[in-house]
Amino acid sequence: MHEGKVEEAKAEYAKSHELEQQSSVPDTAKKNFELGNRGSLALVDSAKRDFENAKREAEAMRTGFEALSNPNQVRAAHEVLGTRASLIRYASGNHFGAVKESTAIRNDASSKCA
Repeated sequence: MHEGKVEEAKAEYAKSHELEQQSSVPDTAKKNFELGNRGSLALVDSAKRDFENAKREAEAMRTGFEALSNPNQVRAAHEVLGTRASLIRYASGNHFGAVKESTAIRNDASSKCA
């Protein structure tokens, strides 16, 4: 994805999600993977500058992980939300705002999981 191969990255995430869902791992593991995959798709959408869809994917991941009450997963969800918000600000030319917002979200997530 960092090399500009956004569509290829999205296809690989879709393929890995399909393989995971077809596997014999427990349903809880499948749900965790599905939610994590939504976070990956949020980052892909952000790289494509499709910020509305990125927000939907990231929020779905966050609410799903919060419902599972796993602090590590909630922290990961907040990191994705912070990255997405930073990418939007950076793309709009607000570089200082991107760093400031990303730091604030990361600190907030850390305090909730401590």
